[in-house]
Amino acid sequence: MTTTTRVLVAARLSRGVGEDEKSRIDRDDEDAQKWAADREGTEIVAVSKDPNVSGSVSPWKRPSLGPWLTDTNLIAQYDEIVASAIDRLGRNARDLSDLRRWAEDHGKTIRILSPSLSWPVADGDLGSLVIWPVLEALAEIEYRTTKKRYADARAAIKSNKSFYGRVPWGYRVEGDKYSKTLAVDPDKRRYLQGMVERALNGDTYLSICRWLDSEGVKTDQGDHWSPKSVAGILRNQALKGRYVDADGRPIVTFTGLLDAGEWNELQRALGRGHRGKTTSETALLHGVIVCAVCGLSMTRHTIKAERKDGTKHVSTYYRCKGTAISPSTCSNMVSLEDTDAWVDQWFTQDGFGLASTEIIETVTVPGADHAAEAAEVDADLRALDFDAPDWKAQQDALLAERNRIKALPSSPTTTERPTGVTVGEVWQSLDTDGRRSYLIAAGILVSAMSKAAAQKADPLTEFGGDTYRAIFGDPHKVVGVLQSITTK
Repeated sequence: MTTTTRVLVAARLSRGVGEDEKSRIDRDDEDAQKWAADREGTEIVAVSKDPNVSGSVSPWKRPSLGPWLTDTNLIAQYDEIVASAIDRLGRNARDLSDLRRWAEDHGKTIRILSPSLSWPVADGDLGSLVIWPVLEALAEIEYRTTKKRYADARAAIKSNKSFYGRVPWGYRVEGDKYSKTLAVDPDKRRYLQGMVERALNGDTYLSICRWLDSEGVKTDQGDHWSPKSVAGILRNQALKGRYVDADGRPIVTFTGLLDAGEWNELQRALGRGHRGKTTSETALLHGVIVCAVCGLSMTRHTIKAERKDGTKHVSTYYRCKGTAISPSTCSNMVSLEDTDAWVDQWFTQDGFGLASTEIIETVTVPGADHAAEAAEVDADLRALDFDAPDWKAQQDALLAERNRIKALPSSPTTTERPTGVTVGEVWQSLDTDGRRSYLIAAGILVSAMSKAAAQKADPLTEFGGDTYRAIFGDPHKVVGVLQSITTK
């Protein structure tokens, strides 16, 4: 009777996940498959693939191999652990020695294909008793040597103020090995600029995601965009030409998309308005409309009813509901359709609101304020490492930059010129999501009350059977936001 030997193949790579690395794991798998095919009575149960896992990680803690060494149900499913080389199991001599003892305690065999070795060793095989600990030591020596080589290379890169780390989306690496820097990727510049402009105009993260997806733009992973991905790019200091470490110290500075002042304005814009989740069902005035009775925000509310004849009727309102902690008590509710139509009149009907207002383009010559750039240089001066051998040279360079910035002109010049485009024309070119983003960015607030509530208030303009009023932000700001939309 032939007994089947059940085999677990261990494959691991400590660096990278590119095609070369994937093919290396595939070769480990192929070597084991070939070995098993040539060996009668052998069955491969599973292949534990641990790409991009450091050799210093204990076999018991590896994502793929670990469970096969700790889960009693999985341990019972195999008889041997096979690896193409000993460093596939790890690069720590103590861990490898402990793995041999573990195999003895659990009745398992460890088999290395190159050089051909197995543990426990056969009686009288004194050579293998010597070779195992030697190979384990060599695996650790190789790991430590490689680690030191990378550390030395990293130190040389840091001393040259060269770039290292993950390249932010929208940028590319330029320069030689020890003098690398970042630059805006020309192929992605328009999308970076578009993300910034839309954020400044009050677009939600989700709205920006939809725009990127509609343009066929992919993330670094080739996926569709998420609000988290967009927020990470817009919050990244790489936009202003700074790549920083975990402590906020600059690793490398370069020519970014924005200057420090523009980046600060973007961060302020990201902190304003509604940035939460929206859907295709999000109402036009979500985040814009408030109750004229109590001042709380009003949200979309749908009422479904059945008529006497059995037909169903759906009515949609803006309702003052409040929150679970502070619920509304005024029961103010107005028709969503009528309110949206009334607001739309402001931007489409001649002689009503702003529809006929021409957008005047304001052209500004940069140089209004360099305080943000100067503040960054001051921060870099304070962050200098006085133990660094070249700290004095760094200080001199920063002081020179500080003096240059202070000498820059601080009085901007502005001119205005008509665009020939009206507010109404721009409004009609926007979809619902774009209009909502514009209303938020322009600081527009719509205040509404039902007819019943209006009977207790001052006389107001009547429209569509209910009574409404609107409180708008500065008209000049309204036109200014639409101007920026036309010049994207």
